[in-house]
Amino acid sequence: MVSPLGCQPFNLNTKMHNTSCVEDVNQRIAFYNGLLPNLLTKLETSLKGSTFVLCDLYKVFEDVYTQPAAYGFTNVNGSCCIDEARNGTRGCARKVAPCADRTSHVFFDPFHPTESFHFIWMRRFLKDHSVCSPFTLFELMQL
Repeated sequence: MVSPLGCQPFNLNTKMHNTSCVEDVNQRIAFYNGLLPNLLTKLETSLKGSTFVLCDLYKVFEDVYTQPAAYGFTNVNGSCCIDEARNGTRGCARKVAPCADRTSHVFFDPFHPTESFHFIWMRRFLKDHSVCSPFTLFELMQL
């Protein structure tokens, strides 16, 4: 499933919003994510013998945003690096060091999660049935 893109620093810095995320963007993502399970079921029907694993990245982001400290984050809305425009709308500026503690940020730049967030997300996808079904990725590798 697609992550809540309305919570990316880029969207937070370029779109009008009065909540912690840009909700109209997230509503469109949630609509798409809601369609995905039935689409995969139809695809499995047309591709006999296939099984698709659906992992919910949106839920992983929600969990981290709800309890960032539990995952080791202190910054869920800003970028670790500074962009050329200094407004969180572009890639990292050249010759400008990123933040000293990248593990404290969910996002490295206005678009991409940090390595720390990727580690959390993959660990959950590998072992957590609350975000992957009908199998975790680890179970899929065992088939």
